[in-house]
Amino acid sequence: MGGRTMTRVGQLAVQFSLGIAMILAVGASPAFALQEEEATLPHLVVGVVISAEPHVVPGTGEIVTDVQVVESGLGGATTTSSFAMPGGESGGMGMWSERFTDLSEGDTVIAGVCQSGGELTAVSAPLVGTSVAGSTATHDEKESDESDASDGDHDDERFIWGDGIHWADETLPVQYSVNASGMPSGATAAVVAAAQTWENDAGSYMDFTSLGTTSKYSNASDGVNVVGAGNLGATSTIAQCCIWYYPETSHIVEFGITYNTTAFAFATDGTPWAFDVQGIGTHEFGHTLHLRDLYDSDDASQVMYGYGYKADASQRVLGLGDEAGIRAIYPVKVVTGALTGTVKSNAGAPLSGAAVAVPGCPSTTTGSNGSYAVSGIAPGTYTVSYLKAGHTKKTVTSTISAGSTVAQDATLTVDPGTLLDAGFENGTAGATLASPPWAVFGTPRRTVYDTARAKVGTKSAWIQGPTTAAYGGASESGTALMSSNGAEIRFWLYADSTNENRVIRDDPGATVPAIGVYQFQLDNAGRIAVLSYRPAANGYNSGSNTTVGAYTTGWTQYRIVSTFSGTNAQTYTLSMRASESDPWTQLKAAGATGYDIPMRGSSTITSTRGMLLRCYQNASMWIDEMQYSDSGITE
Repeated sequence: MGGRTMTRVGQLAVQFSLGIAMILAVGASPAFALQEEEATLPHLVVGVVISAEPHVVPGTGEIVTDVQVVESGLGGATTTSSFAMPGGESGGMGMWSERFTDLSEGDTVIAGVCQSGGELTAVSAPLVGTSVAGSTATHDEKESDESDASDGDHDDERFIWGDGIHWADETLPVQYSVNASGMPSGATAAVVAAAQTWENDAGSYMDFTSLGTTSKYSNASDGVNVVGAGNLGATSTIAQCCIWYYPETSHIVEFGITYNTTAFAFATDGTPWAFDVQGIGTHEFGHTLHLRDLYDSDDASQVMYGYGYKADASQRVLGLGDEAGIRAIYPVKVVTGALTGTVKSNAGAPLSGAAVAVPGCPSTTTGSNGSYAVSGIAPGTYTVSYLKAGHTKKTVTSTISAGSTVAQDATLTVDPGTLLDAGFENGTAGATLASPPWAVFGTPRRTVYDTARAKVGTKSAWIQGPTTAAYGGASESGTALMSSNGAEIRFWLYADSTNENRVIRDDPGATVPAIGVYQFQLDNAGRIAVLSYRPAANGYNSGSNTTVGAYTTGWTQYRIVSTFSGTNAQTYTLSMRASESDPWTQLKAAGATGYDIPMRGSSTITSTRGMLLRCYQNASMWIDEMQYSDSGITE
């Protein structure tokens, strides 16, 4: 921070960029610059960097970067200038100060420097290229009538350096001590209040802890965070913050804040000719969080504003921009809760692979013993869903508190599937299939309830094709609108011959190739063939039948299971068996690598549309016990 009165030099400097103007008129770095009568104006170095070499100062742990710059003069003459700036990375350690800029060979640089300890030292963070406004660390003093700030728009990126340097969670709270030697009465309490200002921000999680007083110095790296007084030399600096960090992790490990009591007066009681310890300390503690200085006049109400005033206590209170900065680097930590339990079937057996969904959290599945655990749940009341193919979905309301683990078990009932048309048992023998769910397709000879053949009970549905060379049959709407992965349809089909054509297809009445989940045919050569209009792949044709198996006369149970999204999206599986006690036989093309059959429609299919069963010229089939479920059917 640095300070000045608005002198003639300062007025003339306005013709330069904002950053250059501050260097010319002030020559100050972290806190308020010396008044003109007390300070030596800096020398301005403008040129191209030819080297920037950091090194560790023996005995202090301070890292200093030595910079060499080629300056161009009149007539094309060049001179080489050198200066040092505190900060840089060396030996696996990094140090940042308010007078440091990361410079590289070839950078065009503007730096205000002055003599300090026999060498030229940067008095503020050098400016690179044309990015001068808002990028220096100089904090100037203005006359009080120059304040024209608002507390308006604040995007957090303007308030942080953006290099990721921060305190790691495991190092919190950040402990520090105060060396009150040379400080005014009440300085220790003022420093503690400055740190507490940042900790008190409700939207962030920073934590400082004062360890009381110490005799250690604040300008050395010794593993201790110290706030104290000292002599910062002829840099016109009134207070300075340095932080040490590990470049590999960007984690801060130490800081030091030094008030330049040699050059400036400080007070805690509002003395008009002194600077406020707490206000300046609040600004410097902002730098320990790695917040940057601001120079836009709209930011004058911020603690991190680059100008200040004597006897000014306004910097004790965070502005919206200050809050935006700390919240960007240290967002508030939400203490979460967890949900654990076991999922079982209504038969008492644990269910493995059951999905447990808590809104706002990644879904998880149960283990082999049916157990599950969901962590990181923000406090609140949730509707928790439990799902398992072949079981009815269950939802439970659960309230999660911060830091709590709620035990919640769930029992899922085996889903037998919905039986279409009551298994045909309620129909009248010889009567047309009831509408709904049935509708006649084409001009079939029969779509009736029949007692001649039944797999279960006494009745089935008899569908017979037209007397002419055409297809006809019946469609049903019960199996429509199933959209979940694992949606299942199963039914028994009786074929009285293997030399006639029968077709089972999703989407009643559709003739366009863009829609429909499935289509398979029991053809006149005893083959089972599927049809898809998707590009030919994995052994399946496009727009023509692909053989996947064979059928015989008699009763056969078929099963269709759909996958709409995720792994193997837009496919279905087709299985068959001769008896309920038999295992399912999955069908596939001879050249296919798996049992996933591409869906019929060429567009993206999101749900089933209902089944169409049709037979060609006088061919017959009987259907019984058609079951369906959007969550699958359990044996």
